Amino acid sequence: SCDKTQDSGQHVEKLHALKKRWTQSTSMSAKLLASAYGLAIYGSGVLGVNLQPKFRLLQFFRRFSTDVSEDVRRWGRILTVPELVHVDMAHWIDELIANRPKKIVNSNELPRLTIITDASAYGWGACRIDNTTGSVISHSDRWTTEDVKRDASVETETLGAVMALSRFCFQNCWVVELLTDSTTVVAVVNAGYAKSIRLNNMLRSLGSMTNVSFRARHIKGETNPVDGLSRGVATDVDFEALRAVTGVNPKRPSKDTPTLDLVEGTSGVHM
Repeated sequence: SCDKTQDSGQHVEKLHALKKRWTQSTSMSAKLLASAYGLAIYGSGVLGVNLQPKFRLLQFFRRFSTDVSEDVRRWGRILTVPELVHVDMAHWIDELIANRPKKIVNSNELPRLTIITDASAYGWGACRIDNTTGSVISHSDRWTTEDVKRDASVETETLGAVMALSRFCFQNCWVVELLTDSTTVVAVVNAGYAKSIRLNNMLRSLGSMTNVSFRARHIKGETNPVDGLSRGVATDVDFEALRAVTGVNPKRPSKDTPTLDLVEGTSGVHM
């Protein structure tokens, strides 16, 4: 089974290792079969993979689970997997390795909104600039108890970006530019997916936004105007840094009253 606190990249590595072992032979141990099934079910649940077309596989594994439960000695035996099941499982593994949720639409058009985000061990902060009116809205929030359990900074940075985009984007805003000091967030938003199952799960809410396209650009951490908001040491955006980063003279920031919350609170994005 996969520990929730493990780095998600390890799950992808396990899938690659499983594929290599699976393609070697149709004969394998009962323990390998159980491991393959558990990993495939876990990955499918995280990525939202439709299991209905996999009825034949699920039926096979259900019978297998019943057999080994009735006779524990079978755990040590070498079993032969039926050819059709072997092929179907190989396709299932490939589908999970591809690990691509709905594409986040990317656009080269001038952005309607510019959203700047940052995250820290304390929480996340963001501001939204409406490039039509020049108005600015800011927001910050502390992590929940569950969020604090994340060890990797790439996860908190990604979650903070997703929370900000979900909070500030409305369905008819067309093109949104994200500014962040996380190179990982820039890469996954511009690609539309991540090789990490856990990051991919966070990005799925962005892929569900119709009529909104995203692109991300990197800024230096020391110039990030919402750094203080994310750390809980400031109550507003660094307005001078905001001018320097965006190259425009936006109106004074105001407190957040979002048009539409597509994700309600930090706990709205699950892993």
